[in-house]
Amino acid sequence: MANLSKTTQELINQINTTTQPKHVSKEVERIKVSLMASKLAFYYEKLRNTIDYQEEHLLRRNAIRRVLRRLIVVEGRREKVGRHLIYELIRASYLENEKIPVTKIVEVEKILYKYLYLLNDIKLTKNLSPKEFKENSQIVNWVLGIAASELDEELVPYNVDDALVSAMYKTIKQDLVFFTLPPKMTASERDIHIYLAIHRSLIKSDFDILSYKLLKLYYPDWPNPNAETLEAVLKNLLLIREAITSQIKDPLGDKLIKLFKNHSVYFTILKDTILKNPKTAYQRLLDPNSLAADVTESANLRYQKIKTKLKSSVRRSVAYIFITKMALGLALELPYDTIFLGHINYIPLGINIVFHPTMMFLVTGFTKIPGEKNTKQIISGIQAIIYNQDRGKLIYKLKRSQTKGSASNTLLALIYVLMYSISFGLVIYILRMINFNILSGFLFVLFLSIISFFAIRIKNGAKELIVIEKKENFISFIIDFLTVPILRAGRWISLQSSKVNIFIFFLDFIIEAPFKMFLVAFEHLIAFVREKKEDIT
Repeated sequence: MANLSKTTQELINQINTTTQPKHVSKEVERIKVSLMASKLAFYYEKLRNTIDYQEEHLLRRNAIRRVLRRLIVVEGRREKVGRHLIYELIRASYLENEKIPVTKIVEVEKILYKYLYLLNDIKLTKNLSPKEFKENSQIVNWVLGIAASELDEELVPYNVDDALVSAMYKTIKQDLVFFTLPPKMTASERDIHIYLAIHRSLIKSDFDILSYKLLKLYYPDWPNPNAETLEAVLKNLLLIREAITSQIKDPLGDKLIKLFKNHSVYFTILKDTILKNPKTAYQRLLDPNSLAADVTESANLRYQKIKTKLKSSVRRSVAYIFITKMALGLALELPYDTIFLGHINYIPLGINIVFHPTMMFLVTGFTKIPGEKNTKQIISGIQAIIYNQDRGKLIYKLKRSQTKGSASNTLLALIYVLMYSISFGLVIYILRMINFNILSGFLFVLFLSIISFFAIRIKNGAKELIVIEKKENFISFIIDFLTVPILRAGRWISLQSSKVNIFIFFLDFIIEAPFKMFLVAFEHLIAFVREKKEDIT
């Protein structure tokens, strides 16, 4: 019988400890909100999340950041922010009603104090120059993002994920070999990049979460800082932000994520297998036959979750695309056709409204879920990790960049231009054949790029558990040749347009604040009516 590795034993022990229910006295009051107000808030969040496409595991954290921004920046609140935040999260069903103890408000207010301290002297007023306003806005958004990450962790602890990241980090450190380090990179900086890449690959942490993790790395006492630490962070805030941003956005991270992909799958399924019953995990993992059965069960459950998530992502994406296209069609295409053409060109208008949601559905709707062969590879990978078997080495070798202006570099650039010319040229040629005008053609190409990128991102999410390397062939090469330019254009447009989302701006700054005030007043009205009714009986 094989022995479990020390890292695996530590992971089991940590999960066992962190999954023990935290005792809260039944005498402590729980926070309760009106079910009617909660339903209204819930449907509002559903609408907003449909319009503003986000990763599902980040919805609650992003909602916290949004609420903080409205309360602190827009409304200028400095007191009872934590109370308002928790009540709003419960109303929107991000937290369970009648489950959160009132003592949690004090804990949240304590966390908020240090971030309010950092934001106290940062001004966002009209008398600032455009450059100063932009810089201050970036700092405010960065601080609020870190605050939201810490608050999310406080409200719904990440203990299991942290234990998993730690276990994978220890394993990767044993397996990873750097043939060459990037210039001027120290060993400690390399380790930070490994840690960040594992976070991004394993639990899909984003920029805000990684910023929070690095801030704690630089200032270990940040969860409970003294006055000296607070002052030091405030004094060096710009430098800290710059250092953290440069580390997170270093290109090395993307390369390491690709290198760590299979390990991320193994640790994800291993976590599920342990969580099935943490108390019996040690004995189950010791037996290879029991391990194989449990891993197969965990993998199949994950496959089903991916299938469900895929359907949900497709529905949200199709709804988002359809709403956006309808709005643009009515706002731009109809007036353009009426004014400049003298008539409505129904064929391009209809294609522009129907084609892209249909394409999204067809591209993503028939994505295959991993099968038995993939599961067997996962079992082998997990066995190699937990039994300390020979896993081979993960080799990272720094690629030499092409000398600027070299013949090979120039040739590759020309090929890249050719790819763009053929891909977009073919699309434009077809649109001209079916009488698309300049505006309708522009909107078609714009949405084709964005939706192609969205579709591939959703498909890749469905393939995140695949550990078997896909074989390339000539047909796949031709498809990549034609689609890569469109996908890259879609990625760039998505990154830029996400900064200026008119619909989200309208909801956040015109609708949300009055709506949330109405919910509070409505909840008070319900409580008042209930109280008067009780007086009668």
